[in-house]
Amino acid sequence: MKFKLTGGTYLNSEGEKTPFETIVVEDGLIRSIDQPDGGEANTINCKGKLVVPTLTDLGMVVSSLNVIDLELKAAAAGGVGRVCLMPNTSPVNDVPAISKLIEQQVTPFTGAELIMIGAMTKSLEGKLLSEYAELKDSGCKALSNGFTTMDTLAISKRCFDYAYTYDLTIFMHPMVRSLYQGSMHSGAISTRMGLKGIPNIAETVAIAQLIMLAEASGVRLHLSNLSCEDSVNLVREAKKKGTRITADVAIANLCYTDEAVLGFNNNFHTIPPLRSERDRKALIEGVIDGTIDAITSAHEPRSVSAKNAPFAESATGISTIEHVFHYAMKLDSAGELALEVFIKAMNERSSAVLGLQANQIMPGQKANFSILNFDERTLDESDIHSSGKNTPLLGEQVTGTIEHTFVSGALVYSASS
Repeated sequence: MKFKLTGGTYLNSEGEKTPFETIVVEDGLIRSIDQPDGGEANTINCKGKLVVPTLTDLGMVVSSLNVIDLELKAAAAGGVGRVCLMPNTSPVNDVPAISKLIEQQVTPFTGAELIMIGAMTKSLEGKLLSEYAELKDSGCKALSNGFTTMDTLAISKRCFDYAYTYDLTIFMHPMVRSLYQGSMHSGAISTRMGLKGIPNIAETVAIAQLIMLAEASGVRLHLSNLSCEDSVNLVREAKKKGTRITADVAIANLCYTDEAVLGFNNNFHTIPPLRSERDRKALIEGVIDGTIDAITSAHEPRSVSAKNAPFAESATGISTIEHVFHYAMKLDSAGELALEVFIKAMNERSSAVLGLQANQIMPGQKANFSILNFDERTLDESDIHSSGKNTPLLGEQVTGTIEHTFVSGALVYSASS
């Protein structure tokens, strides 16, 4: 099938906004940009719109295998072309048979592509190691233990050593479980609200340990969902020493602070928690200077019943994967994080974490791009494709809506259909 995009702006391979007259897509490839081209084609008017590379998201958490295909469609509706699925599924992805079962849930060329992250330990219990070689052969690109901590540092060390042997990256959510007993950031607001807080050291102590283990083993360590200034500083120093370490931050932690919890809105109950304004600004600076490699949606769709409980007892997580550009536009409009930097963090740098090539809009490349509309609209629940409607953006005015998404040369999402 042939498509012709006309009269808009695209983000070139240098990350610069570039006007174009025509972009021709044929047989899944970008055939030409602003070159004469005849023949019939499906025309897409891009006037006033921006064509951007599809994003690579390093962290989606879903429990039910039945919704994976739906969430990949939601990802495409958000401009995301590749999604890492954490092993916190039911059943846990700790053996090749589960990897195969997960792959069978995916309908090709109808949404984002799935990247599987295997379980570091059996059933994510933090006790017995999974079979790393078998998980790698079954298609897992990396390993994680989800939000579960290891029983002992000795087990963590064994995991790191074996992952190094099989050339697998370790994704870790840094947390000391005994310090992670609250439901929000520990500070003046948690005290005022009467909610038990989670201190920064619940994260930073874990990071310090993980960095030392990574240095001892030589494994590639990726820290998922940093949330505070001290964590950014620890990663910055480790990188200066040459440690093989990368890190990401959840988009919510770039946009919100613990003040958002004042209304007891359960959609702000997250792991890690939303922290102080100082932490938020340090996280943004970390993205800008490259200390934090990637931004992730940390997409965690939840049912109404799971969220319908007192704040501390409600399920954690925000449905974010189809709203990442809405958040990106908030940051861009506030002058805090340029859209181009956001896209670089969720395309070029997130792809590099996985050892993948970044998506580029240039002749000869596969069509992996989305068309971004800057019109303002009110987000309604009926607009959401995900199984989870648990987003604080409901009822808000948003900009940065995806109109079309191409993944691996196929048109997988169109807002008009």
